[in-house]
Amino acid sequence: MARQLPDPAGEGLALLALSNLYRRLNNFEAARRSAQQAQRLFARQSDARGQGRAWLQLSTLYVLQSAPAAALEAALKGLSLAERASDTQTIARLRYTMGNVYSQLGNYAEALPLLRSSLKIGRQTGDDQLVLSALSDLGDSYKKLKKWPQALLYYQRALELSQRIGDQVGEAGFETSLAEVYSLQGDPAAALAHGQRARQLVRTNQDEFNLPTAELALARAYLLQNQPDSTLSLAQHALQLSQHTRSNGTSRTATDLLAQAYAQQQHFEQAYHYRTLHLAYNDTLFGKDTQLSTSALRYGYELDRKQAQIALLNKTRQLQAQTAERQRQQLYALLAGLAGVLLLAGLLLRNILLKQRINRHLNETNQQIAAHRDDLDQALIELRATQAQLVQHEKLASLGQLTAGVAHEIQNPLNFITNFSDLGVELTTELQEELAKEALTPEGRATIEELLLDLKQNQVSMHQHGRRADRIVKSMLEHSRASSGQPQLTDLNALAEECLRLAYHSWQATNKDFKATLDTHFAPACPTLR
Repeated sequence: MARQLPDPAGEGLALLALSNLYRRLNNFEAARRSAQQAQRLFARQSDARGQGRAWLQLSTLYVLQSAPAAALEAALKGLSLAERASDTQTIARLRYTMGNVYSQLGNYAEALPLLRSSLKIGRQTGDDQLVLSALSDLGDSYKKLKKWPQALLYYQRALELSQRIGDQVGEAGFETSLAEVYSLQGDPAAALAHGQRARQLVRTNQDEFNLPTAELALARAYLLQNQPDSTLSLAQHALQLSQHTRSNGTSRTATDLLAQAYAQQQHFEQAYHYRTLHLAYNDTLFGKDTQLSTSALRYGYELDRKQAQIALLNKTRQLQAQTAERQRQQLYALLAGLAGVLLLAGLLLRNILLKQRINRHLNETNQQIAAHRDDLDQALIELRATQAQLVQHEKLASLGQLTAGVAHEIQNPLNFITNFSDLGVELTTELQEELAKEALTPEGRATIEELLLDLKQNQVSMHQHGRRADRIVKSMLEHSRASSGQPQLTDLNALAEECLRLAYHSWQATNKDFKATLDTHFAPACPTLR
């Protein structure tokens, strides 16, 4: 699709993705062709970032095929391009690849700093794959240095990380590495446990990439347990797979184990054959030509960098001279304009001072206006309160006048009722006296006297209630009079009697059948109080 569009950048990325997939299938030739096509395509587009990533893929392939010189050459080419493109991720991965190559060549002085730097960058950027690769190669380096605790520590950390992110392929590889370290320490039981775990993971995931190394780890464990037959079977199968994929490092390990296993069985002719192959692989991987080639590549890269830095410095000096001349011309212009700026600054300062003076005057005026406004608001609040009080007083005065009028109107009929009740009592008494002179039957006299007694009691009751109503009217009149609000002398006996009678009549009004006799004993010398 990228070719049909056409989309050169998309085509290059697709080729790199294909190369990566072929590499995972151990098809290194197809992976190398795809990466080389991508590199040529990015070069035609002058895409430094894409070229750096293509060289990274090629360098990785050469590492897996144990071709350290080619791997270092590809890494150095990619590093200069990635630095030009400021591709931080690719730079970190290329530095890791270079550390891997130096570790394979036994140059740990340069390998360890590069690998630790890659590990730090991977953790900072969250690149788990880079962290796993750096941990693995640090473990390999310490294994070759025979520093077993450090090697086990880095392998164990890598195993835990691969389990946490679900990378079963990486998990199988680190189980294999742990098995190799335990074998080199002379612990065949631990080596066999990790090796079997690695082979189980490889079979579950159909992982052809880690299969040869897992079989070799088991073969080494069986060799320690003096089981050469198992060692020969596993090592021969691993050698066939390694030769098919042209993985010289794995082939070297397989031939070493085969030579030792045949020597245990005292088959010296086969042992000599595989020992010869082992030496040939050693010479290919670590011979003098390889060391010289990688050193020359490294020095060439450093020389190119120094020359580029010198050219950059010369160009920088020329630019600095031109910049200094322009700066001198600009300085003269700036000095000429500085006088005008100072004059303008003086005028602006004068205007600022005048504005500040006016602003201060305005602020003082605003404060005075705000104070007057607050005084007026307070006066308005007080005026409204006074007005509300006047309205309330007026309502109370109107109510007092109405109460006084009603009381005056009621007082006259009450006086008539009271007077006529007194007159009725007198008339009833006279009627009793006159009836006593008349001749009546005993039954009739008794009935008439009973009726006259009831009539007399009614008149007395009317008199009492009239007096009570009269006292109520007088109280209403006193209440309606204008009062200064000052306390007055009060007869406590009269007040107590009035309250008692009011309570009695109030209860009798709601309870018709209630009858009671009020018997009071007031203090004769009770003083009047305010």
